[in-house]
Amino acid sequence: DLNRMFERVIQDEFYKQTYNAQVILKPGMQYKNKGKDRDAPWVVVVDDFLTEQECETLIQLGTERGYERSMDVGATKFDGTFDSHVSDGRTSSNTWCLDACYENEMTKSVIGKIENLTGIPDTHSEYLQLLNYEEGQYYRTHHDYILFHLEREQGVRIVTVFLYLNSVPEGGGTNLPLLNVTV
Repeated sequence: DLNRMFERVIQDEFYKQTYNAQVILKPGMQYKNKGKDRDAPWVVVVDDFLTEQECETLIQLGTERGYERSMDVGATKFDGTFDSHVSDGRTSSNTWCLDACYENEMTKSVIGKIENLTGIPDTHSEYLQLLNYEEGQYYRTHHDYILFHLEREQGVRIVTVFLYLNSVPEGGGTNLPLLNVTV
């Protein structure tokens, strides 16, 4: 269960020493949402999770695959697949880490670290989604639940691991407006 996963990461000596996770929010903490006190979800930050070489490799692999304008899932097509459409909610570019990107030894190392941290095997995860942002671009608040993912082998997304591959002089980050938190 998710609580057990997060408790392990913040309490177990191995994970404390290896990852030095910082709890931003956790269940039992309160935050205001639309004027009401709410029970907080888990938000944990792990600095230096990836090496500089792992970050550079993922950036390079994303560049080699080619980034395209980020899209939203659209309407169901006649064959049961789903169309995509441009949304004003996201202006970034993205690619999925498939084929040579997925098979790369450095990618396998990163995926192994994520498996170790979360306790969720790669077979129950989506491929890594690599995003590229130019100055002023964004990926606004959205809900990841997509009904047809119920039929996918890994199921629907239950946890998201954000990996920041580089730093920017100012701006950037992930804003959780309903929680009044930026990480």
